[in-house]
Amino acid sequence: MLTKLIRAGLLICLIAAVVGCAPRADDLAPAGQGREQARSGPKRITIPITSEPPSHYNLIPSPIRAAPGALQEFVHPGLTVYDNTGQLRPLLAEAVPALDNRLWTLLPDGRMETTWKLRDGAAWHDGTPLTSADLEFTLTLFQDRELGLFRDKYSDAVEAVESSDARTITVRWKRPFIEANTLFTHTRGLPLPRHLLEKTYTESKAAFTEQSYWSHDFVGTGPFRLKEWARGSNLILAAWDGFVLGRPKLDEIDVRFVTDANTIVANVLSGSADLVLRQALSVDQALHVRDQWRDGKVHTSADGWVTVYPQHLNANPPIVTNVQFRRALLMAIDRKSLADTLMDGLLPVAHSPLFPDTAEYRAAESSMVRYGYEPQRAIQTIEALGYSRGADGQLRDATGQRLGFETRASAQRDMHVKTLLPVVDAWRGIGLDVETQVIPAARASDREEQATFPAFQVLRQPAGRDRLMAYHSAEARVPERNFTGNNNGRYMHPDLDALIDQFSLTMQPTERLRIAAQITRHVTEQLPVLPLFFDATPILIHNRLRGVTVLTGDEDARQAWNSYEWDVTD
Repeated sequence: MLTKLIRAGLLICLIAAVVGCAPRADDLAPAGQGREQARSGPKRITIPITSEPPSHYNLIPSPIRAAPGALQEFVHPGLTVYDNTGQLRPLLAEAVPALDNRLWTLLPDGRMETTWKLRDGAAWHDGTPLTSADLEFTLTLFQDRELGLFRDKYSDAVEAVESSDARTITVRWKRPFIEANTLFTHTRGLPLPRHLLEKTYTESKAAFTEQSYWSHDFVGTGPFRLKEWARGSNLILAAWDGFVLGRPKLDEIDVRFVTDANTIVANVLSGSADLVLRQALSVDQALHVRDQWRDGKVHTSADGWVTVYPQHLNANPPIVTNVQFRRALLMAIDRKSLADTLMDGLLPVAHSPLFPDTAEYRAAESSMVRYGYEPQRAIQTIEALGYSRGADGQLRDATGQRLGFETRASAQRDMHVKTLLPVVDAWRGIGLDVETQVIPAARASDREEQATFPAFQVLRQPAGRDRLMAYHSAEARVPERNFTGNNNGRYMHPDLDALIDQFSLTMQPTERLRIAAQITRHVTEQLPVLPLFFDATPILIHNRLRGVTVLTGDEDARQAWNSYEWDVTD
């Protein structure tokens, strides 16, 4: 029944993609027309993305959830950048701090030092040199409790900052921090221009994030600069002649905001898109393109998982916060059938966010709690909580009230809705009164609405080691944090916080793996999230595009790390 339901949904979506979701005239250029312009003019590629970014800086709070993503890698990638395999590479810095190059030093008293030396010629898009003063200013912002917007929970570990010259900065740490070399990256906070932001920061912190700098006047350090931004339509990135590693081979990148995935598919098949980045299309949409597209290739890599998030703060009904109830709900879902159907058999059921074949997974495998498909046991577990199943199959409390709740998903991703329907069907099958709510794509970007869902929410997210870290209380999407953070379900537990903090401060690899196993045990036992299956991320690359590397399944892998080397053949 579950498989038939899913297959029916896929057929409907396929028909919609081919017949009912044809792109508007302004979304598509006539096939071949764009290529003629490219051959006679600048080297330009077109990239459709599913949402318009609020800014080009990923740490700026915004009422919408859209993130700059790869756009940030084009215009402002950082001192070092993760490549397509998840390895940290130097970009604006001469080297990545490490023990073997002596740029990372462990001191006898438990403190540390990390040093960055900027490449000669590194500069902002307005021509102003990038200096160690900019890096000192950036760290000042991150540590400012009053500003409180960029604050990283590990910034308190920074003891002092010292610049020995305009190109060299050393950060002294009070205690070990395993990700110290990720400072000045998209992970820990990209450099910010002192000459453009210091005056407002000094005079009015309240106005700091309201400046036009963060959007249409953005000045970065990457291979491409912001040339035009037509709100609601597209933006143009132009090659920057002053990039420290040399002028990019491409002249322009046309980034179009296309909220409908079926329209993206149509753009690809018509020849109006050169690159579709990860998380824009679902697996079945990409497989549909693969079977028809002769002008490019479809690549898939496992970098995410599909889950159901319970609400842990002000949940409605309160039983959502009961771990036995959550375990029963997970046992009621035939997750293998979901994975086989929605992932075309490419990826397995997920028991935790850790990818198989990683060191963390192997270390945690024996302590990982697994839940099989046991609908009868699920019913018995809920009955043990004080509910009874009547002749009509419905679960009710002692007053006769039916046990029900809302489960929602956003239309922003095709995978959300396709997963929502069979999950709800499984829960209804054990006697629960479940209402479905599909949030329109336009509302799906509202941070507060996404954080305050009443009971359950289906969500596709990046997976891996960093997702384990996301269940820290400091990442909960609460009003005090402007509903930002990676803790979607707002689960908060002091024992888990302590383990995550310990993991983040432990340098010894064997001990770190042991702590990772403890974190995994807690997460799989307490179920702050209901794991369903791993998700493959399709990336579509036109044959005319050269230099774009294929992503591995590593959670840190980045697509546009070498965009200055990209080129086209026509």
